[in-house]
Amino acid sequence: MSRILHKAYGLSIDSDLPLPELSSMSPNAVEDVDVEIRQMTLEAPEHYGALRQVGPFLWASTTCLWLQVPGVVTFLVREGRQILFEPAAGVDEDSIRLFLLGSAIGALLMQRGLLVLHGNAVRIGDRCMVCLGHSGAGKSTLATAFSQRGYEILADDVVPVTADGWVLPGIARAKLWADSIKHLGIETTGLQRIRPMLEKFSLPLDRSPALEPLALGGLYILDKHNLPDSTIEPLQGIQRFGWLCEHNYRPRFIDAMGLQAQRFSLCVAIAGKVKVKQIMRNSTAFDVDSLVDKILADMGVVA
Repeated sequence: MSRILHKAYGLSIDSDLPLPELSSMSPNAVEDVDVEIRQMTLEAPEHYGALRQVGPFLWASTTCLWLQVPGVVTFLVREGRQILFEPAAGVDEDSIRLFLLGSAIGALLMQRGLLVLHGNAVRIGDRCMVCLGHSGAGKSTLATAFSQRGYEILADDVVPVTADGWVLPGIARAKLWADSIKHLGIETTGLQRIRPMLEKFSLPLDRSPALEPLALGGLYILDKHNLPDSTIEPLQGIQRFGWLCEHNYRPRFIDAMGLQAQRFSLCVAIAGKVKVKQIMRNSTAFDVDSLVDKILADMGVVA
């Protein structure tokens, strides 16, 4: 069989593990592979140079991160170019992919000097809207609602942004709990669980495989409150910087690898270029269609 590469985040990726979530590409389309993902037997973290232990399952240096997900997989992420992994005995590939395309790829993108945000990115015309928020805020539900209106999903969960404000295309999917899928009127039959034991599903979303990086047109911080209707309010000055730092992806990785100065300069640069607004939505009754309308209007788009 001919070798197949993958493309995501503007990178060509050669992986030992099949990655159906990513766009495929011919090896003839690139001269050099940007990222290698290899399965191998990994040594203890002490074997890999001057790594510092920063948690029970986490060791790191400025160019390397060793991470163990107990009972699932161990990763070694190096120099923004390589992800080595060793699966636990009997673990399923879906569980490996969940952490590979989350924590491991997130660490690799940090090593490549990108600001990695925890959110979802949606193409709105020639710009990109990024919605940030803590787990359970409704980011994936909102992104899926945009997709149902015909808008393309640029990235899910892991959203890398360059210092000059460009969002790199990642995975066109949404990870949704069963109740969110029901709320959106989507049938779960045929959908794949993100892990066999979880009632959370991976919903593939339509997107052009050739989608290029897009300018960041707006950042929205999604949160919950008890008022009857959703609101959108601008954030000013230091608030913008603070919220950006709070919604970095895996901030403990940033601290572990000593990338605090990089995070600071990237957050300052983005906060100075892009409007940042806070969305407060009702915590019990999520009128997602109405919120899509409000965001489009806020971005100057006729729904």
